[in-house]
This record gives sequence, structure tokens and C-alpha cells, in this order.
Amino acid sequence: MSDKKERSVQDPALGSAVGWSASEELRKLYLAVEHSPATVVITDAEGSIQYVNPKFTELTGYSAEEALGKNPSLLKSEQHPP
Repeated sequence: MSDKKERSVQDPALGSAVGWSASEELRKLYLAVEHSPATVVITDAEGSIQYVNPKFTELTGYSAEEALGKNPSLLKSEQHPP
């Protein structure tokens, strides 16, 4: 058991009360993904892009706004941005 107290906080990203350590872990994960040297693309169950990190936009030329809501197959198209 840990002596560390967990206090409940409202986390807008999760939309529910979470323990302080869970919120801190979520923040760390977010920062790791945002600053990753690898592209990160998250899709929903239907395959629609819900998130891309900055490395994705750097390597593909697509802005996040252009990619969101699209299927990752857009990367196979012949119509890449300049």
C-alpha cells in the first residue's frame, strides 16, 4: 500500500473525477505523444481519424484539421498537400 494520498479532481479531458495520480499520468502520456519523434494517429472504431500529433503533420504535410474525420487511407492517395 502507498502512503500517498489520492485526492479527487475534476479532469475536463476525461469528463469525470479522477485521482490526482491518474490525472498526472494522463498529462505525462499526452506530453509524450505530443513530443514523440514518431507519428501518432488515433482513430475511432469506424476508422475515422480523431487525433494526429505534430510529427504526423510535419511528415505528411496534412494539417490536423485536414486529417481529422478522414480515414487513414488518405495517405495512400495521390493528392498529398505540397
